[in-house]
Amino acid sequence: MGHLAGLSGDRKTHAVRRKQTIYLEGDEVTRGYFVQAGRVKTVKTTEGGKELITGFYGPGEFFGYLPLLEHTLHSDSPWPSTMRSWCTFRRMTFRSCCCAIRR
Repeated sequence: MGHLAGLSGDRKTHAVRRKQTIYLEGDEVTRGYFVQAGRVKTVKTTEGGKELITGFYGPGEFFGYLPLLEHTLHSDSPWPSTMRSWCTFRRMTFRSCCCAIRR
């Protein structure tokens, strides 16, 4: 886990307001996200317009990274539930850290 924790160390911090759009379900994946402060929930929207909660994330947790590994589109949308800050990391950075953990 030490390698993954290092992903957030030298990254620019972004302040996010409650309900601010980070990415939307179906968007192309260019980076993953690390919660530094606050909370975020991820939701998937049904064809009928209902939101299904797919996860809750807090300080020290990653989200939006699985599509980086699977080379797929985002399957849900994150919504900040409280004022918070986060940082991002690119695909190659994340994959390098994952490969280092396997060794």
